[in-house]
Amino acid sequence: MTINVGAIGVGNCFAGLVQGIEYYRQNPEKKPIGLMHERIGDYRVFDLKFTSAFDVAENKIGKTIDEAIYQEPNCVDWLDKVSRINAVVCESPILDGVGVYVEKKIKLIKQTKNDEELEKEIVRTIRQTDTEMLVNYLPVGSEKATRFWAEAALK
Repeated sequence: MTINVGAIGVGNCFAGLVQGIEYYRQNPEKKPIGLMHERIGDYRVFDLKFTSAFDVAENKIGKTIDEAIYQEPNCVDWLDKVSRINAVVCESPILDGVGVYVEKKIKLIKQTKNDEELEKEIVRTIRQTDTEMLVNYLPVGSEKATRFWAEAALK
């Protein structure tokens, strides 16, 4: 069984999740640390399949997830590389979804679409990729962006 997962924000936390899962896939003899539960019902962390991702950084959009997680300013480098993940990082609306620390370290995408147009594209991407669950990696306090993503998820 797999759960098709989309990521909202392709920063260090998401990079750590992807690399951590890859590490334990490559080293099945090691007991995963840092997990509260190795199983939830019939599911394990290894059942997560990343099928979509969204970000606002120009250097991540258009890249596959396995490439985007290594783009600056990300600095999680527990593994030199991870297995290919075919999902391509798509554009996200900026709104209030960029933290103060990060906004000085990234080049934001020049948005040519309004939020409504982006929402339609995002909903279409979620459906086309069979994404079943979205993981929100937006910075704390991203109220407008979190509302936007909740509405997109509901659609």
